[in-house]
Amino acid sequence: ATGGSDGKVLIFHLDQLPDGGVMTPCETNQQKTQITAVAWNTQVGHIVASAAADGTVAVWDLNGRKAWCELRAETSGLAVADLAWNPTQGLHLLTASADDRNPVIKLWDLRASTSMPLTTLPGHQQGVLSM
Repeated sequence: ATGGSDGKVLIFHLDQLPDGGVMTPCETNQQKTQITAVAWNTQVGHIVASAAADGTVAVWDLNGRKAWCELRAETSGLAVADLAWNPTQGLHLLTASADDRNPVIKLWDLRASTSMPLTTLPGHQQGVLSM
């Protein structure tokens, strides 16, 4: 999976290249600003998440070819710099804030809420760029 500056996520099926094998996770909507990170779900192979420069995260269901949910991870409007799935909990997603004023990692439990993180992990003095 790749993310572009045009807000599009592309999925490449390497066994079908060069003649085919490229798809988008959704027929209609994609994110509106550049994609800053993508991450495959470690428990469910057809789920991928993408983070964007506008502070949103989309979780894509590739089997259904639609967005499963969207998080407003950064209310400041700044970028979600990185994201990662919990390797043992398929519905736990971590997001990293690039905001120097609020440099935190947020843990989201997608079963419980897509509007409030389960917990916030402080520690950095400036934006968190990678996990």
